[in-house]
Amino acid sequence: MSVLALESVLIGGRDPDRVAALRDGRPLTWRDFSDAVAGVAATLEPGRRYALIAADAWLFAVALFAVWRADAEAMVPNNALPATLSGLAESFDEALDDAALRARMASPGAPAAARLLDGERCRLTLFTSGSTGEPKSIVKRLRQLSAEVAVLERSFGAQAGDACVLATVPHHHIYGLLFRLLWPLSAGRVFEVSPHFLPEDLLEAAAGLGEVTLIGSPAQLSRLPELIDLPALLSRTRLCVSSGGPLPADAAAAFAAAAAGARRRWRSSAAPRPAAWPGAVKATATAPGRRCPRCAAPSARKARCGSCRPSCPTTRPGWRRTPPSFCRTAAFSCKAGAIAW
Repeated sequence: MSVLALESVLIGGRDPDRVAALRDGRPLTWRDFSDAVAGVAATLEPGRRYALIAADAWLFAVALFAVWRADAEAMVPNNALPATLSGLAESFDEALDDAALRARMASPGAPAAARLLDGERCRLTLFTSGSTGEPKSIVKRLRQLSAEVAVLERSFGAQAGDACVLATVPHHHIYGLLFRLLWPLSAGRVFEVSPHFLPEDLLEAAAGLGEVTLIGSPAQLSRLPELIDLPALLSRTRLCVSSGGPLPADAAAAFAAAAAGARRRWRSSAAPRPAAWPGAVKATATAPGRRCPRCAAPSARKARCGSCRPSCPTTRPGWRRTPPSFCRTAAFSCKAGAIAW
């Protein structure tokens, strides 16, 4: 992984075929991201104020960087309810929801060349919840967000490694925005687009991803010991972040006990312990029905494109295979391949 300042994400020179995110197991690459940002930015007006209300985290990230690239202003309401948007109507000129963003991505245009974003001029306005009065605006400059993300990487990056980021927190709040979207985009770390608010969905998603960095809130995490097999979840977790505040003492003790149970499972299980995303399983043959995502060859030995043949795990002993959820899409995915992590 290569760590970039947020100002440089659009011009950082990352492999365009490298996976940036997963949506229900389907890969979204850096080419997908840069093309979408360029397409949306070409439809935006400089100086215009856009409210970002996309429910899809990938589309939200596309919209945010597109607004910055277009020299427009971005604001994020605390929710997308009609009453909330009506109350903030004086703060924005146009709202960008999922449908509007998909339409802009599909519209023809001539996007300008990508450039370094201005850390001082690019801003994001967020709003408090309004639970104690009228929502208050908080302005964050891109350089401030970039500095916060850099601190997260210095503090937790080594422990997170290349584990996929899995979250239970929404992206339109500052902690979800930082931990779930901006930090992975800066670090080049794969993130799961869909949030997993239900505990059983969270456990299932983690089981399919090999290893994860889990981003949750104190309230959400505190309920997990009573609702799911927490050692099973932590056996797949490299890093668990209580975003927004510390865990209560009893919840922290439950997590510590579950982590000890997860370690015992690793030692006693005949299956290999997951070591790092995308899983520590050596591939000895291409699974039936899986094809190269670039040239559609049924196996590495028959691959016709120049990048997937030498990188397929079947021809490179010791390379790690993708987790089952991603393998449903492609089996060619290591660092030099047509799809690279």
